[in-house]
Amino acid sequence: MADSERESISKLRKRLENPYAYIEQLGAAALETDTSNNLVGASRKLLENPYAYLAGNGGYEADVIQGPTHMPAVPSRWSNEQIAVKVRELHARLWRDRETLWSNAVPKDPIDLLDPAIALEAIGFRFDLEEGLGQMPGRSGQIEVAGLIDMKAKVVRVGRQFSASVRAFTAAHELGHAVLHPTLDGLHRDKPLDGSPSAADRVEIEANKFATLFLMPARLVRTRFSDLFQAEPFELSEESAFALAGCSLSDFNRSQGTRRQLARVLSGAQRYNGRHFTPLNEQFRVSREAMAIRLEELGIVPVDG
Repeated sequence: MADSERESISKLRKRLENPYAYIEQLGAAALETDTSNNLVGASRKLLENPYAYLAGNGGYEADVIQGPTHMPAVPSRWSNEQIAVKVRELHARLWRDRETLWSNAVPKDPIDLLDPAIALEAIGFRFDLEEGLGQMPGRSGQIEVAGLIDMKAKVVRVGRQFSASVRAFTAAHELGHAVLHPTLDGLHRDKPLDGSPSAADRVEIEANKFATLFLMPARLVRTRFSDLFQAEPFELSEESAFALAGCSLSDFNRSQGTRRQLARVLSGAQRYNGRHFTPLNEQFRVSREAMAIRLEELGIVPVDG
């Protein structure tokens, strides 16, 4: 592509306030002639950003990769903040591409966009629900495999026989592996997962964190909680105890006195102050325990004592 054409495109991008405009015109020609393209392409796949290293004039940025030593590496250990960034990027991608990903009808409820099966397809994985994924060793003997990811074939399989919440969390867990751990070797198998603390291995803990953040985004959980319980965070008082359980504060504390017990009640509550609704955990298609833990993480339920 001639310099004059690049300059024209650069001006149009500034006018449109869109640095990615006319990417189609630029992409093919540039990628066929630049000797660094193999590295650029590989890096873009790793970053899940097809526009990485693209400068405003249609060429590559000045500090574009010069050799293998500059290739962005997958962290050996992901922090919670880094995982949260990857989840937000994927959520943004699902929103941006919603018309294409949901070709029949775009979901009206934002929660329905949080579909790990669709997200896997968006990043190039096939998703299958299957029966009989085999067994794996557990602490008390053999347990059924609930999820399986094949990085080489880019396939994720989840056992159909498990509950909807286990299927959803297991699928989101495999999605976490696909995004965070692309170098996993061979077939990686996982036991049934519902969001309860269970993993000790770092890789599994990271995938669980990814699944939690993907299925229960903080802002959406806070918004839905506030809609249901008319407060966020929740304050336990005589009035709220009666609205929630139809009893006095002292009676509620005797039966549900800990923070986790209150979180479980709120997670699975079907009514508050006389109004009936779908429980919060069911709205997000997760287990009651997983939502209870998330409410604690977000500080929505008060601390014990």
